[in-house]
Amino acid sequence: MFLDRGADILRSDILYFASGRRRNAVEVTNFLLSRGADPNRLRFDGLEPGWSISRLKDGLGTPLHYAIRRHRLDVVLALVKAGADLSVQDTLGRTPRMLAELRHNAEVLALLDAHK
Repeated sequence: MFLDRGADILRSDILYFASGRRRNAVEVTNFLLSRGADPNRLRFDGLEPGWSISRLKDGLGTPLHYAIRRHRLDVVLALVKAGADLSVQDTLGRTPRMLAELRHNAEVLALLDAHK
């Protein structure tokens, strides 16, 4: 709906939030990717002026970081297949692999290792 009304998919965090949805996450993610959403777009905006990024518990990162935090293996696979950069760091300096290690997520680690 937003895209049909002119929302700029390249200048929003819509893919970031879609990657963590509870329902239809992979379908929405694939749709947004098919419309040109950037799987490597870092999420920095949306913070209040004066907010310190260092105060964020999980850090901000790419949709891949968010999908890993939300344990969405299906979305992780969709993003990796779409060309998500596995070396991009979140605001706390963690790559997607580092985040998966931190969360003891063996399935995501295996998937990331298979797509190096």
